Amino acid sequence: MSSRIDIQKRCKWCNAVFTAHKTTTEYCSHRCANLAYKDRVRKQRIESLQHELGKSIKTPSNLNKEYLIPSEVAKLLNVGRTSIYRYIRNGVIKVIRFERKTLVRR
Repeated sequence: MSSRIDIQKRCKWCNAVFTAHKTTTEYCSHRCANLAYKDRVRKQRIESLQHELGKSIKTPSNLNKEYLIPSEVAKLLNVGRTSIYRYIRNGVIKVIRFERKTLVRR
């Protein structure tokens, strides 16, 4: 059974006023429906990626110390351990040296 009801509605995508034949119609055209769908999927993908990144980027609790060893500094700065030693050698990072121990103040 078809209905002969004509309802004036506003498109959720482009805000144009259109005549709908069903009460469930939300968009004025197939194009607006497709654009809204693509936008919805894009936002879901971005949200899921941000959620996954939030899980994967966690700093270990032992990095909250006041003094760190060079390998811990490398993890904290997301660079290689050899880069940290190069920064120390060039004077970019200040260190405290004991006999065989190198410590970096947080």
